[in-house]
Amino acid sequence: MANVALLQGKKVLVTGAARGLGRDFAQAIAEAGAQVVMADILDELVQKEAIELQQRGLKVEAVKIDLSDAVSIQQAVEQAVEYLGGVDGLVNCAALATNVGGKSLMDYDADLWDRVMNINVKGTWLVTKACVPYLKQANAGKVINVASDTALWGAPNLMAYVASIPNVVTLRNVQDCERLAEILQHAQKLAVVGGGWIGLEIAATARKQGKEVHIFEYGDRLCARSVSPDVSDFLKTMHQQQGTQIHLNSKNLHLIEAGHHKVEVVNHPNTSELFDCVVVGAGADIAKELGVNAGLDVKDGIVVNCFGQTSDQDIYAAGDVAIHPSLGYCIQSWANAQNQAIAAAKSMLGIETEYTDIPWLWSDQYHFNIQILGTYQPERTKQTVVRRSTDDQCSYLYLDDQNCLINMIAINDSKLVKLAKRWMQSNTVLDPKLLADPEFNVMKLKP
Repeated sequence: MANVALLQGKKVLVTGAARGLGRDFAQAIAEAGAQVVMADILDELVQKEAIELQQRGLKVEAVKIDLSDAVSIQQAVEQAVEYLGGVDGLVNCAALATNVGGKSLMDYDADLWDRVMNINVKGTWLVTKACVPYLKQANAGKVINVASDTALWGAPNLMAYVASIPNVVTLRNVQDCERLAEILQHAQKLAVVGGGWIGLEIAATARKQGKEVHIFEYGDRLCARSVSPDVSDFLKTMHQQQGTQIHLNSKNLHLIEAGHHKVEVVNHPNTSELFDCVVVGAGADIAKELGVNAGLDVKDGIVVNCFGQTSDQDIYAAGDVAIHPSLGYCIQSWANAQNQAIAAAKSMLGIETEYTDIPWLWSDQYHFNIQILGTYQPERTKQTVVRRSTDDQCSYLYLDDQNCLINMIAINDSKLVKLAKRWMQSNTVLDPKLLADPEFNVMKLKP
């Protein structure tokens, strides 16, 4: 909801206003009592939208602007000033994203890369520069640069577009990690979008460096897809005790470039805060393009059998992009990527090797080593056993209706993980009371 008192009688230029967010911003600002000039390269469309808003009684005009052309930018700003009699505010919403996606590093050509950068970075700067003399004449001139939601989901094939957003870091490769490490040398206040394992590890690392850290999680608990609510509570308490601020149910986040190397994180409807850097660890799309282009059976990932063989008997797949043959979904962990690939490679060489490894991953956060064996299966879990040896060492064991272990979360208890793996492989029937007793030597339960 626009602030009516703040905008009443103001004069605002909005770029990228022919459609989408820019169009909605223009309407909302005009409805709050401001005079608005809608600017866009889509001249006919922006004129049409302006006429529609005029018919509603709103004070709007439209001009054509091409952010890749410095002359067009200057002319559009001067025309807007003529319409408005000055400028109190600028909303930079124009950007080039359409028709630049779906391209890998090798598919980009220099002309397309330069065009994205010229519009999204240089063009935004030129519009702002052209408006500054008029904004100075207003006692409280404001500039709002709208950042992209693309960074929130780590778009793998929009490199140039995401690269044009400063101080927002996604993590998909070693170069991203190196960039984040460099930024953290100077940043003091960090926002982490996503309360999964990547986000939590980033938060822990930054806190150990003395940074102020906020985690924004879409859901109502941390790591909800991989752990039970009691483990989510443990993770939340652990991070809060280390000074991290956690914001759950952050379902309406907006990132806005605030200038001076700052990013404004707007967490509607409650808060708005400035950060030196925003790190996005909110998951990523599976790169299925190769499988699709090869005509393979592809669902949420590439479908494979227990040997890693796809629907084409001469093509194998393994790791993050391959659907786990027994679980029916993709697993992203280094152990799965390594071990499934080993099984697939042997099968390709004529040594048929079934991939039967139990999913396993680990995470180091502060002084806690957290290991997950198996997968979170609430529909199969009939009993949860908590084995707590000390305040810093405990394990959560999840049993099915036969008292067989199907999932385990171990906190600083690596020895029990090795034994639990054998229980799961042999479908050992366990005694919940003995498991819960920290004085009982579980080694007596060797299968």
